[in-house]
Amino acid sequence: MKKINYILILLMVFSFTVINCSGSSGKYDDYKKWKHFGIHARSSDDKMFLTLQKEFGIDPPLESFYLEVDLRNPNYEFAKIGMGESSKSILWESLSTEARNFIINWEYYKENLSE
Repeated sequence: MKKINYILILLMVFSFTVINCSGSSGKYDDYKKWKHFGIHARSSDDKMFLTLQKEFGIDPPLESFYLEVDLRNPNYEFAKIGMGESSKSILWESLSTEARNFIINWEYYKENLSE
């Protein structure tokens, strides 16, 4: 039942993103500078998404998931996989440098949540 709810949430989020043209509002060129953003990730897009899930302690890995990153407060920067009660958060600094760089530089299916 939880898996069905999770899939429905992902579908709703994906639909919202498509309707809003990925939420970039014409400022997509600055995506590496965003402080609060989301990524609609699929493990098949890049093997790093599998590594990222390992760093979150997610096993077995998800085929697709929503990743939210919030770097607005320097005293509490975090990343979160999932939405609602089933989400899993981790402090930004506890992710490997490779994972943090990958997330910042990833440009596909990325939306600015600060706007």
